[in-house]
Amino acid sequence: MGHHQTRNQRGENSLSKDDREILLAELFNVLREKIGANNLNSLVEEKVFPIAGDISIEDFGIENSEIKYEMLKEIDN
Repeated sequence: MGHHQTRNQRGENSLSKDDREILLAELFNVLREKIGANNLNSLVEEKVFPIAGDISIEDFGIENSEIKYEMLKEIDN
């Protein structure tokens, strides 16, 4: 599972147009060619979810201990 940190104007979790455009980046070309664009989109929808936070604050400003625990557990794997 991946974690993508983002913050919209209302502080809600969301995958913005800019975030979706990241998937169009050259970085993902090999994976897109290997599994197909539709499968890549499905994989991202399944494995990546946005988390509202601020990287300039300790613990990314995430106060929910369950989310922090899940992130750290996934990072350590």
